Formats: sequence, C-alpha cells, structure tokens
Amino acid sequence: MRVNEPLVKREFSQSDYEKLTVCPWCNSKESEQWGEDDEPYNTVMCRGCGLVYVNYRLNANGRDKYYRNYYSEEHQAVPEAKVRSDMYQLEFDFIFNYIQTGKVLDVGCSGGEFLTYFQDSGLDCYGVELAKDASQIAQLKFGNKIINKSLLDADFNEEFDLIVFRGTVEHIPDAKETLVKAVSLLKKKQKAYIYITSTPNIESVSAEIFKTYWTQHLPEEHIYHFKRKHFDDLFSEHGLTSLASQYFYEETPYAEVEEDILKVAEAIKLKRANKEITFKSPPFYGNMMSLVYCTESIKYSWPCR
Repeated sequence: MRVNEPLVKREFSQSDYEKLTVCPWCNSKESEQWGEDDEPYNTVMCRGCGLVYVNYRLNANGRDKYYRNYYSEEHQAVPEAKVRSDMYQLEFDFIFNYIQTGKVLDVGCSGGEFLTYFQDSGLDCYGVELAKDASQIAQLKFGNKIINKSLLDADFNEEFDLIVFRGTVEHIPDAKETLVKAVSLLKKKQKAYIYITSTPNIESVSAEIFKTYWTQHLPEEHIYHFKRKHFDDLFSEHGLTSLASQYFYEETPYAEVEEDILKVAEAIKLKRANKEITFKSPPFYGNMMSLVYCTESIKYSWPCR
C-alpha cells in the first residue's frame, strides 16, 4: 500500500513515462536499487556521485498532466498549507541576514507567497513558474515580472542579487543545467547569492531508515534526492562559496519532537528486526536543507550585514 500518497490524482498511460539509463547529475551508468516504489516508478542511487533519482519516471507529457492545476489541487490543498507561512517567515529571516536590498528571482515561485516576504521588505521581485494556474496568481501580485516558463526557457535582461530555489530543485528534470543558468544570471562584480531552501536532504536519518516511506519521497514529483555535497561541488566549480546552512526542524510548525522521536525509534526497531516499515516518516532533524551560496569567497560571521 502506498503511504506517501499525493493529492494530485491523474491517469497515466505507458507513453507518459521514461527510463533513465545514466545518472542525470554525473552521467554514471552505475547505480543500485534504493527502496521499493509502487510500480511503475523506480528509484536508484548513483554509485558515482550518490544522487538518488527516479530512473523510471514521468516524461514531459506525464509531468504536464501531473502538474496541471497542481497549485490549487496540491500546493494549496494539503494540510501543511495552513501553517506554511510560518516556514516562509523562518526561511526568509535566515536569508535576510545576508541580503536586504536588490533584485531577487524566485525559481518555481508558485503563487508568489514566499516572494511576497521579499517584496514587503523592499526588494525588487521577479519569478518564474511553469504551472499556469500558479503563475497567474503570482502575476496578480507582481505583474509581468512573473514569467510562465522554466528558468531554462526564460529570457532575462536583468541580473540578480539573489536567486531562490524554495522546494523546487528536486522537481526539475534539468536540475543541474538550471542551477548553472541561475549562476549566469547573478550580478557580476559584487556579492550575489543563491539560496537553496526547503529541499529534502538524502543524508538525513529519516531518509536512511524509512527509504520509500520517507515523507519526502514522492516519485511523481520529487525525482531527485540531493546531498549537500552536490550543491557545494557544483557551485564551487562556478566560483561560488558555501556561506551558511541550516536544517530547520524544532522551530518549525511541523515539529512534535517527542512524538516524532518515538515514531523514528519504532522504525529503527522494525529495521533491526528485519521487519517492514509500513508507516510514513514524521518531520525530523536533518530532513530539509537551507543552503546559502555567495559569489565572493569571503569568510563571514553570522549574521552577515
């Protein structure tokens, strides 16, 4: 029985799927099984770089079906949507310690909810959003500064002081190429930042114990699970320095620390007894990454002004 069941319900045909034969991050052909998905999905771990990726997944047609009306049916419908504003505030406060002025681009900006925090603090806000229904909502707030395209397909005459990927990069088929394009859009000759936040961490305790029952494993949409090292290495190659990191949990509205610990402990007992874990993992320490990268290789103290 599927535990991490998405709210988005779609009927797919065989023509809506594709199989990857190499790692989409490092092109290695060597992989090993990771967890046990419900068919037809399948997830593996690259033996070269450690990326966990869905290698039998929705193709472009399938993704178009899946994300049609995703904003209204999933993003705004899940119970977490009611307390998501608390997470927005936490994650905004974290990045606002490093940058308080300039132009910000939110990649996968949805309806512009997170971007609003930057606008209210005086930053000049732009966004790209592939889902038509979400982009139309965002355009009501930000006008033509919201583009209904992927970042790879979008054209900008702007350079940005900050580019944000909030709960986005794990959804993007061309994730590596998209991040590289983001680097190219940063302002030159001055500090500029990339902010990866609300991103699942494959090195978390829960991911290791629960595997397919990890709450962040949704093979229809979370097609990649990254290590921090994936981002560190890629941005280092393009001249950015790792500036700060945070793994929000206890301060989030989702945490029920004692109950969450008990659920994880129960799963550990089952794993040690070689019994199947059949319940979804709770929110937990290390599940989600918030990472800040900067174009200047300067050592900063926290917070940085």
